[in-house]
Order: sequence, then structure tokens, then C-alpha cells
Amino acid sequence: MESLPDFKNNNVKLDDELITLLTHIANSAERIAYTLIMTDTHGYSGNPNNFGDNQLQLDVETEEIIMDELKKSKVCKSASSEETPVKVDCSESWDSSDSKNKF
Repeated sequence: MESLPDFKNNNVKLDDELITLLTHIANSAERIAYTLIMTDTHGYSGNPNNFGDNQLQLDVETEEIIMDELKKSKVCKSASSEETPVKVDCSESWDSSDSKNKF
């Protein structure tokens, strides 16, 4: 399987910010896989989500990993999830003066 930068080098036009975002999403997948393998995250967190369901600890940790990677990407403006169904501002890594940012 080709990496995103390798894919781009094969004369396929991809936006650099899209590659950055997808790379951080891929990093999330790697971190989540590591969490599944190395930790016991299969129980409930003890807290309900906004829908009243008891959250799985894995859901909580997965959301933290994904949100962390989206913020680190510096191209994601906001995000939401089932665990947090409201728009979360990723502005700590968002440059609002840069009109190229579009995610």
C-alpha cells in the first residue's frame, strides 16, 4: 500500500492540507489500535453520553485520540462525535487568518 505522500508523487493532484488531515486520521487509527492491544479499555466509563447511554471506556479514549490528532493537524477547524455531539473548536491549532484552511 502506498503512503499518501507516495500517492501524491504519482502525479495525482491532492491538496497538501488534505494529505495532512488524512495523515493525522491515519495516526489516530494507529494509536487506537495500540490502545486496543496494550490496554484494558473494554469496560464502561461510568459516565453517560449526551444520549443517556453509558459510555464505553474505549469510546472515550478513542474520541480523545481522534480529537488530539485533529488539533495537531492544524488544518481542522472543528469536529464533533457521538460522544460529544456539539461542535468542538480546534482553534488552538487553527489559524483563522489563513484562508486556505478549509476543514
